[in-house]
Amino acid sequence: MSNVRAMAVGYADQPTGAAGSRNAEKTLNESRDASVTDLKGKLVSETPITLKGYPGRELKVALPKNYMVRLRLYLAGQRKYSVMIVAD
Repeated sequence: MSNVRAMAVGYADQPTGAAGSRNAEKTLNESRDASVTDLKGKLVSETPITLKGYPGRELKVALPKNYMVRLRLYLAGQRKYSVMIVAD
């Protein structure tokens, strides 16, 4: 990932109960699947991560034309945060 082509940061409020440890995994799994589908890419790697105790995932997704997406998802309380970088 040498040439950054795009960056995005966002958040979305989740339904009540999404933050429990079992529900956090389900929410992060659903977010992963939706992100890969929306990007029309192929999941290359997935790593569980945390930030200040909040669960998250780091995803690497391959796109057409040799682009690569690095996406970090975090679930903090009822809010899901995403940080994405697209590079070639």
